[in-house]
Amino acid sequence: MEKRIRQSSFAQMFNNIVKPMGKTTKTIPAKDQNTEQLILNAARRVFTNKGFAAARMEDIAAEAGINRALLHYYFRSKEKMFDMIFEENLQLFYGNFLAVLQQDVPFKDKIAMLVSTEIDTLLEHPEIPLFIVQEIARKPEQLKDKMKTIRIHRFVEEFGRQLTEETQRGNIRKVDPRQFFMSFMGMCIFPFIAKPMLKVVMQQKDSEFARLMEERKKEVTRTLLLSLEK
Repeated sequence: MEKRIRQSSFAQMFNNIVKPMGKTTKTIPAKDQNTEQLILNAARRVFTNKGFAAARMEDIAAEAGINRALLHYYFRSKEKMFDMIFEENLQLFYGNFLAVLQQDVPFKDKIAMLVSTEIDTLLEHPEIPLFIVQEIARKPEQLKDKMKTIRIHRFVEEFGRQLTEETQRGNIRKVDPRQFFMSFMGMCIFPFIAKPMLKVVMQQKDSEFARLMEERKKEVTRTLLLSLEK
């Protein structure tokens, strides 16, 4: 489990000056970015473990190690927290793809970079895939709006364009960009969604799983590149 971020001095001071019934004895100081991130990190864990519907503000406050008054001072509703976390997770999940395609390197090197970038992101934030899948299933319409913000459609279009160019140059065989994109995403993401099951079936510890995912970068890249050979 991700280690909790230590409370900032602001959070500690607020907890000290707010009475159990929510009455303050001093003027509340300006909001602190460290405390806000502390709360968002805690909310992400609670939303991931319980889902949006079952998560309560009390759960998030307890996970962050703060009182409810401080939580409500930063976020009036769990909807606001969830929207920020959902968009942040999508940005982490897809945000670097377009930057990779814009690199001045051979296309096959870009495939390796995309795989490495995606797996590195998931190793650092393993909760993201399941979180996104669960919430898209709960409220699919929100994905359309959020996707506009992170420009994922631009990535898919650019990826397809470069793949087609490589085919026309005779460097790779003709493939459906949609099928290739699904293969790329599926091979990178599935182990993280299925991690609890895989750890039991393969009798792995977290450290062994991380090592396996580092090795998987080469395996996924090799498989994808083989699928492009003429």
